[in-house]
Amino acid sequence: LPPIRIEQIVVDNQILPFQSHLVLPAGTRKIEFHYAALSYLAPQKNRYKYRLENFETDWEFAGSRQIAYYTNVSPGSYRFQVKGCNNDGLWNEEGSALTFYLTPHFYETPLFIGLAGFIGLAVVFLGFRLRVRQLRRRKIVLEKLVRERTEQLSQSHLDLVAANIELQKLSIVARETEDAVIIMNADFDIEWINTGYTRMYGMTLPQLIRDRGGNYRQIGFNDNSEIYLQDCVR
Repeated sequence: LPPIRIEQIVVDNQILPFQSHLVLPAGTRKIEFHYAALSYLAPQKNRYKYRLENFETDWEFAGSRQIAYYTNVSPGSYRFQVKGCNNDGLWNEEGSALTFYLTPHFYETPLFIGLAGFIGLAVVFLGFRLRVRQLRRRKIVLEKLVRERTEQLSQSHLDLVAANIELQKLSIVARETEDAVIIMNADFDIEWINTGYTRMYGMTLPQLIRDRGGNYRQIGFNDNSEIYLQDCVR
């Protein structure tokens, strides 16, 4: 059987002598293993196969090629194995092997990854708590606004009911009296007149608005009307 020997290791274009166990620096990107079968009768007929445990599961048939290339190997422990045969096709199944450890960067260590994961979870948790607190505060503000608006609407409703009651009382009195009665809004626009007004002046509300205008100031029956109106406003 032909003896198999790993002659040298090239790491990022730097040649290292064969050792049974190597420690490679962090950031190693390219690894080459140079090997040979010590059978010199017909070396061109020597054949090889190799495998990098923890990186690949199947053996790679290399033919007569005497170099194995690996790039972008992740940090960790590995074992490189190579087997060969001579020109008679006799395979040395024991072959040759070496182990190496590719050192990780500090950010690739389990401690750093665990710490980063913990910090990430803490940030997510704190962000969730902050969001919940913001939503609770917003809920309190909205509930307060709803209560205030509801109270305002309730008070407005009560004021409107009271005003309607007063208007109903006033309309009853206005219908019963023989005097002329005019009801107008805060801008002195005439909204209603009683029958006493119609009898006294001979005009209905549509006729009054058409002929004299719909604002009490435009009618001008009395020079003291403006004074009376201002007293009503006050």
